[in-house]
Amino acid sequence: MRHNGKQYLLTLAIYPVLISILLATLWFSFVQWEPICGNSNFSSAETEETLEALSSFGGFGNLAKQLKDQPRELLFASLIAVISFLVSVILITFALLCLYRHGLEQFIRYWMTVSTAVVLCLIGGTLLIRLCQFLCIPLDWLSVCFMSWNFSVGGVVAIFYYAPRWMYHGYLIVMASLLSWLFRDFPRLVVGLLLAGLATWDIYAVLSPRGPLRDMVEIAHERGGQGTEFPSLVYDTCPFDMHFIRQIEQREHFDSSRRNSPSSSEQPEETCLIEEGSYPCAPGSNATREENTVENESGTVANNRYIKIGLGDFVFYCLLVAKSSESNMLTWFFCLCSVIVGFFWTLVLLLGYRKALPALPISIFLGLLAYWISMLVTYPFSKHFISTTLFL
Repeated sequence: MRHNGKQYLLTLAIYPVLISILLATLWFSFVQWEPICGNSNFSSAETEETLEALSSFGGFGNLAKQLKDQPRELLFASLIAVISFLVSVILITFALLCLYRHGLEQFIRYWMTVSTAVVLCLIGGTLLIRLCQFLCIPLDWLSVCFMSWNFSVGGVVAIFYYAPRWMYHGYLIVMASLLSWLFRDFPRLVVGLLLAGLATWDIYAVLSPRGPLRDMVEIAHERGGQGTEFPSLVYDTCPFDMHFIRQIEQREHFDSSRRNSPSSSEQPEETCLIEEGSYPCAPGSNATREENTVENESGTVANNRYIKIGLGDFVFYCLLVAKSSESNMLTWFFCLCSVIVGFFWTLVLLLGYRKALPALPISIFLGLLAYWISMLVTYPFSKHFISTTLFL
């Protein structure tokens, strides 16, 4: 609880982003590897079409293969898919805002739960089959379905209910890398346009006075209290179970007040339910006050002192860097460094301004700039010097 310096907070936020990017790069590279035994256990054409339809954006993988020799048609189809995705993101965001405004948090939670289960089951099962193909491990469809089902149910329980903190963080990191894999069949130019559009939308949604994400934050502040937070997929960098810590603090406060005030039993008391029994609530020890506590001179860190990052930011960081790995390793390294540097400065601004900020723009625009500089200048330059064996 005393590791509350800004360096520690930045470390807690940067490490999961870096791990998810490396996982996404592994997934993008993994599907291109040949089986170690020279053949595949799931090599039928019907199976390959099913896998592509289930694990790509709107079944775009099969369309991309059909238009492989027609680059113009493929580019046009990709642009249509990207525009439809951006429009759907905008419409879904406003739909969620309307549901939240009318107090339908439970419906949103059920929606998120079903979506998470589908993503973990379908994409996780597809990667499991790809792994069996690569390792030449015979596996029947019943076993694949059983393992995928257990993986998805475990993820839903860990993310939306209760699980050890490391499992909760691990499932979010894996889910972000899996979601980025949905866009693997889009051309790199179209991916760049998609990311630029999402970064622009992120600026409007968070910083605009009438932006939907800003409205959600304001509604949550107006309501206050426990149980009114917007149910969303958010990576909370807090390494502790704050609910359990509050229970311990309430019990300690009650025990100490009971020892110091013998006549306190005559006063009416409000009770709080704790796991092992019912104890009086400490004055002002509700969730709202705990969430709004700031760091004091004794080094106490409340829950809002830790950084919370939307899972969508993880997904598009992963997509940008993993997609660049299809070009060359130099470009991949440039994009990785640019995204991490942009994310670092976003966190610095966040800690300085103490308000919600869009996490995509700085990292995405720096990453896109690094990608095009590397592809157009750095990589051809280095390739030329390597081919001419000229060293400085």
